[in-house]
Amino acid sequence: MLENSDDEFIEEVTTDVEAGPFKVWCPTPQAQSCFSVCLLPTEKLCANLCGCMYSPRAI
Repeated sequence: MLENSDDEFIEEVTTDVEAGPFKVWCPTPQAQSCFSVCLLPTEKLCANLCGCMYSPRAI
């Protein structure tokens, strides 16, 4: 039951980025593109820079 609700949540929140122990959701194609080419040391910094939402993946 938890897996099903978690899967539904992930589908709603994530777009193209699913690898790794994090979830990133970018509201626009420009923000997604910014995140994809970001060279900062962590995904969280890139998400903040590009205006994307970042949250730890619930397991």
